[in-house]
Amino acid sequence: GDPGGAQSLSSGDPAWAAAEASANTIYRQVKADPTKFEALAKQYSNDTGSGAQGGQLPFYSESDVDPAFGKAIFANGLTKGQILAPVRSSFGWHIIRFEERRPSAQQRIKEIEAEVSASGADFAAIAKAKSEASDAAQGGEMGWIAKGQVSADLEKAIFDEIGRAHV
Repeated sequence: GDPGGAQSLSSGDPAWAAAEASANTIYRQVKADPTKFEALAKQYSNDTGSGAQGGQLPFYSESDVDPAFGKAIFANGLTKGQILAPVRSSFGWHIIRFEERRPSAQQRIKEIEAEVSASGADFAAIAKAKSEASDAAQGGEMGWIAKGQVSADLEKAIFDEIGRAHV
């Protein structure tokens, strides 16, 4: 019942077994009727952010999530809508519905650079069209960024580019 507190439980604590049993019960319900995923996430998730959103999470880099969770969601061969068997992370048990994977930040940057080069399109217009960030309406203008403010992939792309630009 406490994702943050789960990290302090020993692996043999009975709360882990109870949580696993609950996850397996919910998993069977979702497998029987995948359309219930959002409703069950809202009802049972202990993650107050994603639970309230029907289990919806943003895109992550594998380095940004718990290793067990990352191994599950970044496994090869996953298909849209696939329901994964319960996964135990340091935060508890998770029932995951895989939706999609997108290329790394570096790959997306290369694709956008190629598009700008090929078409001569304005970067700001492309950023407005392709960005999911809150700054999309500003054409990708993020303002000042310090290390630790964005995902590891985006941070690498930003600061590697800055380093190259100043060499």
